[in-house]
This record gives sequence, C-alpha cells and structure tokens, in this order.
Amino acid sequence: MKLWEIILIVSVFIWTILPLFYRSHENFFYFLFLGLNDFLSYTFYISSLWSSQILTIPFHYLIIVFFYRKDFAKKKWLLLGLIPSIYAAFNVTHYAQNITILIFHIIFFFMFLKPFITAYFYSNKIEIFYMVLLFYELINIFKLFAFIKDISSGIEVYYVGTIIQISIGIFLIFYSFRKKVELANS
Repeated sequence: MKLWEIILIVSVFIWTILPLFYRSHENFFYFLFLGLNDFLSYTFYISSLWSSQILTIPFHYLIIVFFYRKDFAKKKWLLLGLIPSIYAAFNVTHYAQNITILIFHIIFFFMFLKPFITAYFYSNKIEIFYMVLLFYELINIFKLFAFIKDISSGIEVYYVGTIIQISIGIFLIFYSFRKKVELANS
C-alpha cells in the first residue's frame, strides 16, 4: 500500500466518524455530508464503479442547503437545486467540477466566518471551533486552487494538506469531548 493510500484511508475514517461526535450540533450536516462524500468517493475509487468525484457537487450543495438546519423547514424548495447539481456531477469536466467545488469551499469559508466574527464582536471571545473550521476551509481552498492551477506537484500539496486536515479532524473529535465535559460540569 502506498503512502498516499494510507493517508487517504485515515482521512476517510476520521471524517466519516466525525459526524457521530456532532449529532446535536448546528453544523452536523456539514460533517455528515463531508464524511459521506469522503466515504462514498473512496468506495467508488476502489471499486472503479464511477468517478470518485461523482457525488462531490451534490453533497457540497446539500451542505449549503442544510447548513442552517433550523431554517430548513421553511426552505425545502432549495432541494430542487439538487437536480442541476446531480446533472453537473455527471455531465461536466473534472476541471469544471473542481472549479465548482472550489466555489463551494469559498462559500463554506464565509458561512463559518459569520459566526466567528459575531462571537468575537458580541462576546469578545474567539471561537476555537469556528477558527479551526475556517483554517480547514482555507486548506481545502488552497488544495483545490493548487490542483486547478497545477502549482508545483499536486502530490506534495495533497500530502501536507490532507495530513493537516486529519489533524484537524482528530482535534475536532477531542474538542467535542471537551465541550461535553464542560457542559456536564456546568
């Protein structure tokens, strides 16, 4: 087994179990759809059934739809956007898919920036959780940009970025335990 495959398997495992630690969190669907995307993409890759990127656009679209899950009941019509995202997943080039995914990650960055800034200005505190997710999104943006623009050798960017993202996933698992202990003690 090659090093990149080991890194990929560890990353898929971490990001697939991460939603279990954030079931009642407002960002549960973010973790759920990222984890499902990783798991199914890896499954498609090893089975050679479909392109490993085939579900990435629809799952990223679902992250946006479900991001504010308490508002979802009012906005079910947004699920109609899933139809063009599925069409795009099957009918556009890999380059266009990567540009679309890059745009999604830029949107996610700003979606996490809002609560980070709000917490800072209203409570005068830095929310570590959102700061970590902002960093995670910056890494995704950089990896996609480097891949799209063919900067350097993509494999080095992949190694470094994915190892940092694995570390972020492990941090978020331990962070959820810490938060649960804090809630139990208060």
